Amino acid sequence: MWRIRWRCRQEGSAVVADRWLDEAEATISEGVREMACRLNQGSTSFDKTAENLARAAHPSISKEALRQLIEGEGKAVLRALQRGELQPAWTAEECRTADGVSRLYLGCDGVKVPLVTEQEKQKRRTKIREKRRRRGRRRRPLPRSKTGADQSRKELAMPENLLVSYDRCA
Repeated sequence: MWRIRWRCRQEGSAVVADRWLDEAEATISEGVREMACRLNQGSTSFDKTAENLARAAHPSISKEALRQLIEGEGKAVLRALQRGELQPAWTAEECRTADGVSRLYLGCDGVKVPLVTEQEKQKRRTKIREKRRRRGRRRRPLPRSKTGADQSRKELAMPENLLVSYDRCA
């Protein structure tokens, strides 16, 4: 293989073919991006996702590059959603029952978020007080604690601005 090297006094030398090859190798295919996002859903860390991706598809990507890739894909989906570019894979005509009535049921599932209960907060404060007493030095009192949650987990629903409404099925 041979290449032409161009030289300019102000900018130095450049090989056009190298730039094209670098751009082609620097891009990650759509399939690998999708696989990375899917593997990340069930993973505990980007490091583990990078390991699983290397075993599944053989690309070697650092955990930081993978984090940027996955977060970039998520932001792209949110932008498309906000612009109204994401459309369902069905039409309003498919929403008809056997009687010809048009129906569409939308639902939204929430996510369970772990919270710190009042008991856990009191237990932590007690441990901190004991630790302070053992040190022997006088300290400022702990600030008033904020009230803890009444349950260890609560369900948070998806924000309404992310829900897509389809009024065509009336």
